[in-house]
Amino acid sequence: MADEDFVMIPVESSQIESMGFNEKTKQIKIRFIKSGAEYLYEDCTAGEFDAVVNADSVGRVFGSLIKGVKPYARIA
Repeated sequence: MADEDFVMIPVESSQIESMGFNEKTKQIKIRFIKSGAEYLYEDCTAGEFDAVVNADSVGRVFGSLIKGVKPYARIA
């Protein structure tokens, strides 16, 4: 997965540094602050991505819509 497939957007969160969405593959890429780890979450929609990025609590909405719900893999 090439980095240019994702435009990473910084978010206001104590856990998440930035997020990106690939419309073609329906994947959300997330980079975490503390560890610097990056994960890809599968089977995501643009609406779910927008909901997380624009949430008052990014971590809370990520936890309810994506984490533990969507298949994922650590990529870095």
